[in-house]
Formats: sequence, C-alpha cells, structure tokens
Amino acid sequence: MRNMIIYWFISICYLYVNIKYSTMILQQHHYHKDRYLHWLKSNWLQKRTLLITLLLCCMYLCFLLHGEYRKEVILLMMALTAYFAYKIDHEIKYRLPLKLTHRIKRLLCVRILLYVLFSWLFTHANDTIWIICTPWLYWLPFFEILISLVIVEPLERMIQQYYVNDAKTKLSKRDDLTIIGITGSYGKTSVKNILYTLLSDYYDTLMTPKSFNNKMGITLTIRNSLKRMHQVFICEMGADHVGEILELMHFVKPQIGIVTAIGPQHLATFHSMEHIVREKMYMIEELPANGLGFLNADNAYIRAHPLASACKIIWFGKDMIADYRIMEIQPHASGTSFSIQHEKEVYGFDIKLLGEHNVYNTCAAIAVAHEMGLPFTRLQELTKEIPYVKHRLEIVSTTPYTLIDDAYNANPTGAHNALQVLKAMKERAIIVTPGMIELGDREDIANEKFGKEMAHCVDEVILVGIKVTNRIQKGLMEEGFDENHLHICKDFAQAMKVLKEIVQEHDVVLLENDLPDAFSH
Repeated sequence: MRNMIIYWFISICYLYVNIKYSTMILQQHHYHKDRYLHWLKSNWLQKRTLLITLLLCCMYLCFLLHGEYRKEVILLMMALTAYFAYKIDHEIKYRLPLKLTHRIKRLLCVRILLYVLFSWLFTHANDTIWIICTPWLYWLPFFEILISLVIVEPLERMIQQYYVNDAKTKLSKRDDLTIIGITGSYGKTSVKNILYTLLSDYYDTLMTPKSFNNKMGITLTIRNSLKRMHQVFICEMGADHVGEILELMHFVKPQIGIVTAIGPQHLATFHSMEHIVREKMYMIEELPANGLGFLNADNAYIRAHPLASACKIIWFGKDMIADYRIMEIQPHASGTSFSIQHEKEVYGFDIKLLGEHNVYNTCAAIAVAHEMGLPFTRLQELTKEIPYVKHRLEIVSTTPYTLIDDAYNANPTGAHNALQVLKAMKERAIIVTPGMIELGDREDIANEKFGKEMAHCVDEVILVGIKVTNRIQKGLMEEGFDENHLHICKDFAQAMKVLKEIVQEHDVVLLENDLPDAFSH
C-alpha cells in the first residue's frame, strides 16, 4: 500500500505540467475535440522531440541496470523530470492561462480518478513493463484528456441544459422586453457596444458583456444580469459551426436582428462560404413577421443571398439602396467625421473611433436607434460620446509612442482596415502581429495578401511565431520590403522585447491580433 501511494504521488508530480498544459489548451479551444485534435497533430510532437529522446535514453539505461533498485531508479528519474518540467513551466508567462472554472474542476476530478486507476495498474506490473511504459507515460495527459472529456460530457450537457432552460423561462416571462440580436463575421462586438451607448440614453438596456456570444455566455448573462427594470436586451450571437446561430435564434427569439458583415472568418470550421452565409442570415430569416432586420448594403455575400424573410428589411451602407446611406467619410487626428442620408435628409456625425469599418458599425447602430425612436439631433450628440471598443483599434496612451490595440480576432477585412488607419497617419508605423488563423484553405492566401499590403503601410514589422507568419514574410518580400526592418520572434514576450529596442518617440504601434498559446506557434 505504501509503495502504491509513493508511486501515485510521484506519478502525479511527473504528469502535473502536462495535465495542466493539456487542460489549458482544451479550454482555449472551447472544449471542442476536433480543434484540440488538430492542435495535437500540429504541435505537441514537434515541440517535444528532444525530451522524448532524453526519456528514451533513460529507458535504455534502465534496461542496462540489474538488481532490486531498478524501480527506485525509475522513480528518481520521474521525480527529476517533474522538478525540471515544473521549473520551466513556472517561468513561462502564458497569454491565456488556465482558468479554474467549475467545468474545469469537474474535468480534473475525472482525470485524477483515471490516474489513480493507472497508478494501481502500474504497481502490479513487472519491471520490464515499468521500464517500457514510464517514458511514454509522460505524454499520457495529451491523450487521456479526450477520454475524460467523453466521460464528463453527458454531465456537462445536463448541467448546461438546466441553465439554458432556466434562462428560457426567464425570457418567456418578459413579453415587454425588446431583444436585439447581432451577428456577423466581424463587427458584432463593436456594433453591440455602440448601440448600447445610444440606446442607454432612452431605455434601461442590458447587453451581453465582453465576447459572451455563445449559448452559455448568453445564458449566464440572462440568469445573472437580466432584471425587471430592463427594457432592451442587446444580444451578440457568435458562431463557428453550422447550426449555432439557428439554435441561438430559437433560444433568444429577438424581434430585431442585425447582420454586420459576412466574410471568411472561421472558414476552417464552417468548411465553406455557403455555410457561413446561410448561418449568419438565419439572424434575419428567423425573425418574426413584425420584426426588423438590418443588413449591410455593401457586403457582397449579404447582397447575393436569396433572402427568405417576411419582416421589414432596412439597409445601411454606401450603396444607393441603403435606407441609411453613409457619405463623406473624413478621417482626422481625433477620429472620423461622416454623414448619413436618410429620407433625403443629410445628418453629420463625429466619432473618435478609427477606421472606415467603424463608420459602418456606427451607422448600423444609428439606424437601429433611430428606428426605435431616437431623433437624429440627439444621436448626433450621443455618437460623440461613443468610447473605444476594447482591443478593436483602441488608442492606448503610452509613453513615448502611441499604441493602437486591435488585438481581438483579426480577419482579412479588419486587418485591411487597420493597415489603412496606419497608412493615413504621418508618424513612423510599426506592426506587431502573429497573422490570421481559422480561415481554412484561404488562410495562406489571406496572410500572404496581408504581408503584401503591410509592405506599403508600415516601416517596421514584428511577426510573432513561425508557422503562420511564413506566408506574411513571403508577401512582404514579394513587395520588396527591407529585410532589415523585419523581425521574427518565437513568442509574444520576445516580440515585446524587440519592440522596446526599436520603438522611437512619436511612433505609432499597431497590435494586430493576439492569439492565445494554443495558436501562437
């Protein structure tokens, strides 16, 4: 019994770092098995070849040993491996560290029970099996976690369904509540925040916080934050798989829907643009007949879709068909000025947000707010108060340079808009980026195009990671970008060190996309 306890304790120490790391990666992939498996195939082996070699050497040395101390030698090697692995892990600053949520705690309980079982089996094994299996046991957490996920999945579904049903019941009792749904490949969070600023002046308004745009994030918002006093609920709805928007529409049942724009975001999980378009347009097609749908008139994917909806459709954008038509965009040092034409009248607006895409985001919010009763004269005042949306072309005051934080979820359109903002500025421009992901077959082409455009908009380029940024490098070189001003870093920490070395007073630094540890390679 004593030997089993000692072995169990040393085994847990031996596996601790990889248990923690594999759990963190799964959490960053939102518990999707397919995404985690893709990461596993792409990353874990190539990064750990040296350690595998060392462990195999240790196994070989144990084979050469004879006598009663072979098990003790193996335990000593496991303890030393555990110590050095912990020491290395303790020094790493992860971009998105593991969060001990209730779901993670339940998963860890199952994992620990499985390891107790494995330890019991190992204590009854002979020396040869010990020697053969112990080095490979170090990699067990990366595969065992999938077994634990399958075991705990039925319980997680039951818990989630209980919370969802409770949220549905709460919504069903609020016939007086106006619910606004927002989706799109990009612009969702910005439109949500801008609309909240406008509507809060007239209505008691609740919005889903941060990027709480999936089923459980929306459920959490409804259960914890929706009060009787609220008159309007602005609900951001995100999707990266077929069927998710349709499910959310049946859950939340908004009367007003907005599709900001559609593009190849999450193409890797949707598998085709047709799937993306159909999924996003459920936001409009599932509205009630007396509902209101707001669509981007300048988005080719939206315009080409054969819309099947009985509700009233209101268009916004530059196109002549737009009910709220954007005109006369003028960027300046403190933001952007533009006009909106509606029913032959033209109204001027000033915002402190940067980029033409934010004019579209603001126009969408203005259109909804005006249809809900806010007069243009008041909207002209309110738009001046719109705050920066965090991590979306947000100007952060730093010394001695200006930082533009556009770290959230870069997509081709968003990246283009960010580069155009840099190009319009007179100061020396530096970009820090790991590139774009989850674009499926278009990912390489999109990153190469990103590099080509980057070459004409910035003075210094700091790329984070090797795998994705290869295509950015190719695009830069094809456009004749000076290699002396290209810096390739293995991680974000190194990129920040390089930035400190090269940045000068009055420079403008763009942080474009900020990938978690699972993607930054």
